[in-house]
Amino acid sequence: MKGHLARVTIIASLHLVAANYQQEPEEVVFDWSSWWSYDGISGPGFWGIINRRWRLCSDGRRQSPVDLATAAVVYDHTLAQLDLASHKIDGTLSNTGFGLRWTANAGQTWEVRGGPLHYAHTLTHAVLRWSNASPATPTVGSEHSIEGQFFPAEIQLYFYNSDLYQNFSQALDKPNGVLAVSVLLKVGWRPNPVLKIWMDHIHMVPHRGKSTKIHFVPVRELFTSDMYLSYDGSLTEPPCEETVTWVVLNKPGYITADQLWQLQSLRRGTHGQALPITGNFRPIQPLHKRAIRTNIPPYTLKCSALNRTNLYQAADYLGT
Repeated sequence: MKGHLARVTIIASLHLVAANYQQEPEEVVFDWSSWWSYDGISGPGFWGIINRRWRLCSDGRRQSPVDLATAAVVYDHTLAQLDLASHKIDGTLSNTGFGLRWTANAGQTWEVRGGPLHYAHTLTHAVLRWSNASPATPTVGSEHSIEGQFFPAEIQLYFYNSDLYQNFSQALDKPNGVLAVSVLLKVGWRPNPVLKIWMDHIHMVPHRGKSTKIHFVPVRELFTSDMYLSYDGSLTEPPCEETVTWVVLNKPGYITADQLWQLQSLRRGTHGQALPITGNFRPIQPLHKRAIRTNIPPYTLKCSALNRTNLYQAADYLGT
């Protein structure tokens, strides 16, 4: 009971502080960007309560991430392969305090077309999610799961609809606004080449607020497969806008145990005593009868229906 009262008191205090700021908008604008976390009373279960503009985090019906259960997967023969740009681009690697983020330079354009998309989408940034378990026995770390199985890490690439909107911020809350591409990562000895480039610079961003430039990143090499699963979902961070078309690639990438340890060593604060960033993933959200479409061809043997559970090639993820 005391714990519940403490949570209510703190949340009420947050609303009171925000209200005081909102009374004098011309003097100061209250910045909510750092008022959330992945644990405690500012964790995922409270995102929709802390700020009413984030109410979709609590009340939305198309939230992400989800478990990609084979029973919900439907083969869609109309889904084409993604049409990817091939050139390398520059960007900035940053420690945000919530995780590791690579942001493409504003003056460069790297587009994706085709697949489940009706418009061209331009890359803005990528984020990494990773395990809070021991690097020797990594389990949970990805946001998405396959048949209840999580992965040690996940790379998420974010794009905005550049045919309809001018930038990511404008597209964020608009229909067909955002594309997110997920690459699930398994532990192995040979990491994804783009991940290796980022990790070679990680020593430059040990604390929150640190950043470093990285040139000539071959983004296309993050795409591990032409096959994928797709569903309608949301951002996995506040404000949890439900404007995201998710594409989860059917083949995992790889991260080494040492790289995973390096990620777990990043600090969420601005000085050496700050706590490490661990467990920067949102829990699984209800699917609410949403369909998960795929361009993975159905098996032809002993298959009489397109939506049978054995259509999904789960072995590509779960096998060795």
